[in-house]
Amino acid sequence: MSEKLDKISQDIAVKHGVLLGKDDPILMLQTMNEHLIEENRKAQQDFLAQFREEMEGISSQWRVDAKEKAEKVLNVALASSKEAMARLLQESTNESVQTLRKLISDSLIEAQSLTRKTQKIQPICVDIINCIACCMFYAFLMTM
Repeated sequence: MSEKLDKISQDIAVKHGVLLGKDDPILMLQTMNEHLIEENRKAQQDFLAQFREEMEGISSQWRVDAKEKAEKVLNVALASSKEAMARLLQESTNESVQTLRKLISDSLIEAQSLTRKTQKIQPICVDIINCIACCMFYAFLMTM
């Protein structure tokens, strides 16, 4: 008998006062039980390995899904940010154009006003210049 079976036989003899032989059905059941336990252990290890593979696959898929969703969220946020920047730039440009138009318009109005005033004063200035020229000519003639 193996050491294990010898130990079992000794324990039964000590506790129950019964000696077991090699052909005793209880020892046969013990051997069968050991084989069943070993088969069960191997099956559990196989199931555990399969479960681990499935969990790793699920975890990997979750990681891929999370990455894709994060990229989508970032792309949407980036697109929204670009749209907002474009809108603000357009509004700012429109305001600048309006300000420049008003400034140019005001400048043109002022230039037209000055031109009108100059046109009104021009004949008077010509008359004054003519008068001064006549006085100078008369003074020249008097000195001769």
